[in-house]
Amino acid sequence: MTGLAAVALCAAMTSCSKGGDDIYDPNVRVVDNANQAVEKYNQAFLKYVGANSVADIPSNQTWGFGGYDAAGTRTINVNGNQWKDCPEVGTKEEADVLAYLSTLQTKEKNPVRLQDYFVTQIHKGDETYNNKDGGYVGIGSDKMNNLHIAMSDGLTISNKGILSAEGPTAWDHINNFNAGTCNDWGAGDKDGEGNTMVLNGGTFDFAYQGADDSKYHNRWCSIDGANVPRTDGKGTNYAGYYYICFDFEQDVDGKTAAYFKDENGNPQNIQIPGAYANVAEATGQAFTCNGKEYVFGESANCSEWRIDNVINGNMIVNPNSSYKDWIVRLVKAERENEPDPDDVCIIAEDLSAADDTDFDFNDVVFTVHYTSATTAKVTLYAAGGTLPLKVAGREVHEAFNYANPDAETGKYKMINTGAKADVNDVAPVVLFENLAVDKSKRGNDIKILVDKGSKNDEGRYVEDWKELTATGGEPAAKLCVGTDFATEKKWCAERESIKRKYPLFSQWVLENPTRIWWR
Repeated sequence: MTGLAAVALCAAMTSCSKGGDDIYDPNVRVVDNANQAVEKYNQAFLKYVGANSVADIPSNQTWGFGGYDAAGTRTINVNGNQWKDCPEVGTKEEADVLAYLSTLQTKEKNPVRLQDYFVTQIHKGDETYNNKDGGYVGIGSDKMNNLHIAMSDGLTISNKGILSAEGPTAWDHINNFNAGTCNDWGAGDKDGEGNTMVLNGGTFDFAYQGADDSKYHNRWCSIDGANVPRTDGKGTNYAGYYYICFDFEQDVDGKTAAYFKDENGNPQNIQIPGAYANVAEATGQAFTCNGKEYVFGESANCSEWRIDNVINGNMIVNPNSSYKDWIVRLVKAERENEPDPDDVCIIAEDLSAADDTDFDFNDVVFTVHYTSATTAKVTLYAAGGTLPLKVAGREVHEAFNYANPDAETGKYKMINTGAKADVNDVAPVVLFENLAVDKSKRGNDIKILVDKGSKNDEGRYVEDWKELTATGGEPAAKLCVGTDFATEKKWCAERESIKRKYPLFSQWVLENPTRIWWR
């Protein structure tokens, strides 16, 4: 048997009162019951995540119970209520950074590896630029748009100015964050420049998109604020701040008009790809003339190599290596109440899910705060299922003081999932103050049971309590996430598909089991 059908499923074989069973009682009978509900759920889960079979689920997929790697995913967060305020820009911070930057002989790329951080506007440059034809282009910073950050190491920008990859695990765009403005954070800092926050982001590389050439450019250097002398009397330096300084440039897929005499002495007017100011720059570049391959300045028996002019030179702007066109600041973001990294949140499905709208994983949502290596405080946040469901022996609807199921259907009201005609805005409930647990299990040892019982031939209802499990490499009915999932109310509304609310969910299931998918 595969999936949930392969685990021990707890069941009371005779009718008993709902919520009265101690699931840790050794006298509770255990059966290995591969019934239709379990098998139907397993198959629906595989289809939902895009798997053809159990073999498509990575063997190291522990459903969060094995832990997470915080690197690799991110979201731009524009609601900072749960975060401490971003530090305001100091009255002399911009001038101090510019003064320090002007002293640097070598511009380095060595940013600190931050994950949760604020990005703040520090400086919009006023340097003007001319193109390769000598024409006036304007202020460089006016043409620097769309700040991008690289989410992992080794990402590149091609010589055509194209990002190697885009998306949550590659290059990603901070919305509306340009050299001139940043609108994501409302009024921004007191200077009106604006700032926004990146969650689980990368600091591997940075780029902007040129307004005129539509290419991405990553000419930048970084400054550690600890090296910047502070002149406002509020300290000796800007330790904890990191500055990314961009240099403006502009490029096109230019061509150069040139001349040479071929091996027969015939004069040839040609165009070679790229923009070259002289023969030395162009030497070694391959080109085709009259169907034959040549190498500029090197092909045997050819002579009189000459550069005439750069085509589209009015679109080409060389950088000036000042790195003062656009400067942003990075500073670590800290939560108001930083959760214990050992604490977890458990979310679960009660085996009823059968299609895309069913997989919301809100049938129960609870957190586990470890008070020791062997005890934990368990707090219930939502009960989105209508079937009787127990956490460590306690029925969750009854814990919310909604103990009476519907007389006709025997189903409970949904609680805190936004479902109409049900119950919402109910305060969290402490299920257990000191539940006996094993901290190393990350909540996987706290049993969750759902009643999948039915009426027997005599018309008497017989309970059949099934355990919701998360076995590595198999379909799962419960998942382990961070406590912010509960405290910040990130769980799905009733019949809201979890993979639609969280686009990284399916990738997490099938490709990267250590990814934080819910942020």
